[in-house]
Amino acid sequence: MISFWAFYVNRKKQVITFLFLPFIFLYNGKKGSKVPIHKWFFYIFYPLQFWILNVLTFFLKIKG
Repeated sequence: MISFWAFYVNRKKQVITFLFLPFIFLYNGKKGSKVPIHKWFFYIFYPLQFWILNVLTFFLKIKG
């Protein structure tokens, strides 16, 4: 019930969460690449994307 209410209140933001569905359906059950650069790229990219989004939000003064 609480999650439904949270979805209803934040539906503008929550609608884009369904963009993950194509990636779920494209998964073939196999593990990804074993190349170390791929692992470290995502270790760096994951926190970096949040930093970039926060900086953009600050400068664009987006209320969320």
